[in-house]
Amino acid sequence: MQAKLRKLQLEIRKMIKKNYDGETPELIQSDLKKLLKKYQGVTLKQADVFRKSIETRIKNEWVKSKTPQTFAKIDKMLSTDYAIVQGNINSKLVKAVSRGINTGMSIKEMTALIDRKMEMGKHKANTVARTARLAQNRALKLKKAIAAGAEKFKYSGPSPERDFCAKHHGETMTIKEILQLDNKQGLPVLVYMGGYNCKHYWQPVF
Repeated sequence: MQAKLRKLQLEIRKMIKKNYDGETPELIQSDLKKLLKKYQGVTLKQADVFRKSIETRIKNEWVKSKTPQTFAKIDKMLSTDYAIVQGNINSKLVKAVSRGINTGMSIKEMTALIDRKMEMGKHKANTVARTARLAQNRALKLKKAIAAGAEKFKYSGPSPERDFCAKHHGETMTIKEILQLDNKQGLPVLVYMGGYNCKHYWQPVF
């Protein structure tokens, strides 16, 4: 009987791995009834215990192997995807914003630095600085939630004013689905949500 159970566990693992999405860890509700026809004497309840345990192990394997890659994507978004309010990528702006974030500058200090480097005016400089700080805060929370095992995230925050935010407010998505969204502002939705000055955030769903 023990040999039979070990063989069943291997088959369950193979079945889950075959259907497992390596990009975003999804819990898989596998149909065990068909598989159990080959294992007389094993109950569905026993097999379901194996399934849950194996899913947990596979999920932990994913977190261990994929989390660093996901974190790297988030960091890249923060360090290279800053855009001027008008929509033009500029290396000076990237450096100024990155410096402000990496050295822990306040919004006021970042605004002054960006204004000096870009001469775009304090209002626009403040918009960029504030947007960058919001993005950094979201990134930190995302990393913490992913490391804790969050698989999906809900578009949350105040009542939306923009069409993009109104469309997605309240929706729950995987990281993979979020990466496919486009806010039409040249900024990745994962860390910038609706774009400049957006106050929304991703609420982890466990």
